[in-house]
Amino acid sequence: MDLVPPRHLVCFARTCTTYRDTFKAYMLSATYKAISAVDIPPADFMEAMLTTSSIIAGSVPANILTGSRFTPNDLDVVSPASEEDTMLAILKQYGFYRTGHKTPRGMQGTLRMLYTLTKGDKTVRLWVASSENPTVPVMLTATTFVMNYISPWGIYCAYPRMTLTNRALLNYFTDDGVDLNHEITYNRIMQALNKYRLRGVSFEVDDRNWPDMAKNHVCFSSSSCTHTARNLYDAAGLHIKTHEQERREADEYVTIWMLGGPMCSRGNTYCSGFTKSLRTTSISVSTPYPPGGQKYTMAYHPQRRKPY
Repeated sequence: MDLVPPRHLVCFARTCTTYRDTFKAYMLSATYKAISAVDIPPADFMEAMLTTSSIIAGSVPANILTGSRFTPNDLDVVSPASEEDTMLAILKQYGFYRTGHKTPRGMQGTLRMLYTLTKGDKTVRLWVASSENPTVPVMLTATTFVMNYISPWGIYCAYPRMTLTNRALLNYFTDDGVDLNHEITYNRIMQALNKYRLRGVSFEVDDRNWPDMAKNHVCFSSSSCTHTARNLYDAAGLHIKTHEQERREADEYVTIWMLGGPMCSRGNTYCSGFTKSLRTTSISVSTPYPPGGQKYTMAYHPQRRKPY
């Protein structure tokens, strides 16, 4: 199965139970392989993630989803604010020791602390969220290519149509002083994303720059439109369930976001994006309201979308 692109495996998984179960086993094996690459027992760490409601973000989920043969020697873990000390103690048990920490700048205040822990040539970066919802900062990253995460229940991909075909949008957000429309900032961000470009990922600021997506683009409605408000439960995301465990955070919180980018009707005007974390009991179809108070249309489905 290593020779079959994951986008084709996703299609196979929808045909019958046998292919679905085989696909689940393959994705679980790829997840365990990525965790083992940093000398951490994968099964034990998945249990630790379940206990602390933590997730794995960064390049590891993207590599698994795109079938990349690149095996990183680092891991990005995002934990809720209340589980900071617990996750540090767990990583110490695996032989990782703190070599640095800092307070992340920007990200609209969704991250409280970043710890760097090393074990030989292996590195784990522990990102501590400012809230109890660790998925919020994932949706504020600079590109949709890394808006994915691994949790104890499986893998989530926010923009599968683009990610599985090695395409991604840049995420413009200006509320905390980051403006990709500024040439210097754009160059700095692209330098950080250069490792993905070298692996064949195509970056754009507007999905209409790809002909196959431009013909079906509907402003404020298409899932890849920068001004369509998205949430973790909508039908546009890809849920690959590899375990029977349910997400602990899914019963309490839902992450809602909108990308920043050029306005569809005015290409030279850029709008900043936003991310919100709301309790599931308080969500209605009229939320969220991004900074500035403007109301955006969002399709929200109260019933949890069943992953495969």
